[in-house]
Formats: sequence, C-alpha cells, structure tokens
Amino acid sequence: MPEGNFAKKQQLDCYLNATNITAPANIYLALFKANPTGVDATAWANEVSATADDTAYARQLIGFPAAVLADGFVLSDLAAAFAATVYGSGAAPYTITYFAIMNVATLGAGNVLYYDALPTPISRIATKAFTLPIGAVKVQLF
Repeated sequence: MPEGNFAKKQQLDCYLNATNITAPANIYLALFKANPTGVDATAWANEVSATADDTAYARQLIGFPAAVLADGFVLSDLAAAFAATVYGSGAAPYTITYFAIMNVATLGAGNVLYYDALPTPISRIATKAFTLPIGAVKVQLF
C-alpha cells in the first residue's frame, strides 16, 4: 500500500536521523473520486466534497489493531480496521475510486498517511447511508 509523503518523511527522519515521530491522536478514513494526486499538501483535491457531492460526507474515525511480530522476527504487515465505518446519506450520486487514511478529521486539511485504489469502484446512492464493514480497509506494507 502506498504511503503519503508525510508518512515517508516521518519514518525516514525517525530511523535515519533519530527524530521522534508524533503519532496522531486519531486517524480518519477519507474517500476520493480519483487518485489523491501528489499525496501531499494538495492530496485532498480529489476527496469527496461535503458541498458539491455529499452534504453528509465527513471523514470517519477508524482504528486498527497493533502490529505484531510473527516467528520472533517477521513483522506482521497487514492490519485491518476493527470498526465499521459509516457515512451518511448523500445529496448526489458519485463514485468512489480511492481511499486514504488521514491524520485529521477536517476536510481540506491534514496529511495522507496511506492510500490506495479500491479493488472495485463504489457508486454512492444519494439517499442511502454507506458502510464499510469491519475488515474492509486493510493496510499492508511491502
């Protein structure tokens, strides 16, 4: 799974320059209609809009279990969300093609930690709530 530039920089600074990483208190799942280009300060340009696309849209709080060591030395590289993520009923239909894990809830702000394309695009129906089931969002490092 690709990492955002912010996450890459934090990791490099931590391991190569002995700089402590400040973990966000919470992380949030964001939905995108196209690739979050640049995965930096303009990454949210393709995020679902709470004004133009879906008045009920907001980034949703998401959580993952702690990573574990397997066989004493191999780091588990797969973490699945342990809470269902629910989005409200929207104002207009649209299609979601990407998701990202962000470090803030505020639309139009924050940093991409991880992002990826959905295996299959999801079409939102204007009057229906949208739920990603437990385990639907996975982070895998290569």
